[in-house]
Amino acid sequence: MFWDDIKLVTEQVQKYGLREPFFDLGGLAKPTVADYNLTIKTGDQYGRYVGLAQRPFDHIDKNYVILNPENGDPGIEELPTKYTNQLGTAVCLNVIEHIENPLEVFQAFYQIMKPNSLLIISTVFLFPYHPSPRDYWRYSPECLKYLSKQAGFTILECDWRLYIPASAGILEIKTQEPQEIRSVFVTLTKGEFTATPGVIYPLPKRQSRNETANKLIELESIEIELSSLLKEASKSQDSGSGINDLKKARQQIADLILGLPTNHLETFYQAEVGKIHQKLLGSGVKDAPLDEIEKDFAREAIDKYASSDLIPEWEYVSEGWSKQDALIKGWNVEAILDVRKAQWSSLVESIQNTKPLANDYGQHNTKMAYGYVLTKTARTKDRISLLDWGGGLGEYYLISKSLLPDVEIDYHCKEVPVLCEAGRELLPEANFYENDEDCFKKNYDLVVASSSLQYSENWREVAKKLAAATDSYLYITRLPIVHQAESFVVLQRAYKYGYGTEYLGWFLNRKELLNYMGSLGMELVREFLVAERFPVSGSPETAEGRGFLFRPEKGQG
Repeated sequence: MFWDDIKLVTEQVQKYGLREPFFDLGGLAKPTVADYNLTIKTGDQYGRYVGLAQRPFDHIDKNYVILNPENGDPGIEELPTKYTNQLGTAVCLNVIEHIENPLEVFQAFYQIMKPNSLLIISTVFLFPYHPSPRDYWRYSPECLKYLSKQAGFTILECDWRLYIPASAGILEIKTQEPQEIRSVFVTLTKGEFTATPGVIYPLPKRQSRNETANKLIELESIEIELSSLLKEASKSQDSGSGINDLKKARQQIADLILGLPTNHLETFYQAEVGKIHQKLLGSGVKDAPLDEIEKDFAREAIDKYASSDLIPEWEYVSEGWSKQDALIKGWNVEAILDVRKAQWSSLVESIQNTKPLANDYGQHNTKMAYGYVLTKTARTKDRISLLDWGGGLGEYYLISKSLLPDVEIDYHCKEVPVLCEAGRELLPEANFYENDEDCFKKNYDLVVASSSLQYSENWREVAKKLAAATDSYLYITRLPIVHQAESFVVLQRAYKYGYGTEYLGWFLNRKELLNYMGSLGMELVREFLVAERFPVSGSPETAEGRGFLFRPEKGQG
């Protein structure tokens, strides 16, 4: 059993709500649990194996039932004779690779689950041969989706899960060969489904035979607690209470780090909790009062707690734009301006020589695709008007002048106030607008929305205004697109880019977008691939970057 399986089930039950009764199909009361990160961090191949002081899911439901043929229980295929429409929540973890007939087993799953129930299945795609007593299959997400649909299930989620490359240092115990691991999961329901989130289940305590691994487990717990403290302090805007909590955390961290072997200090300090500890321990005494430097850092940590690796950059938001959080500050923040201004000089330098316009292949491709759009718009013209909706400080203005130096660019940019003010200083010849009303008073030869449309709650209304404002072309690019799932909302924590903010955004369904643009009388001229992918844990589908060039259909405008 993977430690990640326990985390997966905990996350899914927290997200969708526990339905009773809860069954573990094919599980054990005391399984061998492998936490591969412990081996990666310590180098001890046996350090990965951890023991639990409880059954794997007692932290969710102490009354859950384990059914396993090794204990004399029926096999999964035989369960419908006894448990038809009786299970509320069920998990089946690393079992289905060992069964003979997957389709028959999935049909049995469907028969034993109640309507509005929750079934969580995980299995392996890449893993060494491990008969128990036989080892038949390896599954991809597509395979799990097929089996689930054939059985009649509704799929809530299905995706890759754990991935450990062979280069990570995990060896197969018997052969000592490098081991590559990849798991996959699917979360299913039967009939109509209503999510009932709300309960948080602390993960069970685990213990390794390796003492350093146990120290790292304790430090991980402190980091999770510390991140939670910082988040709560930030929401309440009470930095004083946050400082006091950080002082306590500092002492806990100090107590643990004093017992770590020297050769593991580097690994520990690479984590966010290590960075926090270094600054909070500035006084040199673990239980000393916080000095002014430490207080300043505590306030900084409260504002930027989400830079922790334990808190993901992306989060699927099932409630959509109704989500409320004091940390969701949007785009009108000084930190974004600071980053954009810091990047400005390098952009200016790049357009003044013959080097590529970006050091990254994907970014360079995006700018060259814009060059195609710009050239198509300016064909036979010596002057064009351009509206850059969400255009930052006017970066596309500089790129346009560099690519078409003989064409006059009448540049207009719609942005948030903090960026508009700086844009006017950097580009006094350009026009910047804080509101839609001003920027849509006229029409333009080219309207561009690059990585901006998705951040509007009412994206349809914005797209309608953009379409109405163009006389020639509308270019919507760097847009996260999904192909199978309906459009949904995500939260992005942009701390690692220095933005110091969080914001909501759409992952738009391609067919929905194109159908709507068609209803506005816009014809698709060209679609572009953008080298960006957006994997969000728990989301219905991984989005990919796309660009779309439209023009008014004949007779429109």
